[in-house]
Amino acid sequence: MSEAGVRLEEARVGNIIGKTGESGTQNEYYAFMLRQEKIKAASAAGGVITDGEAKALQSLGDLEKWELKALARLSQLGDNSPELLQYLHITKSSTREEVAKKLAQKQYKKQLVEDALSKLISPDEVRQTVQATAAQTRNRVGQQAFGL
Repeated sequence: MSEAGVRLEEARVGNIIGKTGESGTQNEYYAFMLRQEKIKAASAAGGVITDGEAKALQSLGDLEKWELKALARLSQLGDNSPELLQYLHITKSSTREEVAKKLAQKQYKKQLVEDALSKLISPDEVRQTVQATAAQTRNRVGQQAFGL
């Protein structure tokens, strides 16, 4: 199937097999539009929020930036590419948008945990210990298997 074709896994309007609408996505859209209108109204009223605050409310957060970056890269993959199908399966998702959101959240949480742990335990020390243990294990197995 060509990239322009309709993927059966992804919910699209008119796709008989998939869902035709995502109420969660619609709710997110309406919440976004409502927030935009509130920001406009608060800015126009004057004194409620400053221009800088309005700009901050409209800017993307770190997590949203990573979601968009992941979505852009997922959109470059063909509809039936093994990589895309793997990401859909790993995240138990049905659309690229869901995959991008879940992967961005996982990566962000992973980085937060790694940063916290690195303050307690040096990653280099752990890596050296793991590599030394692996080397010892390989040597023992080699000695037992080949009588060296």
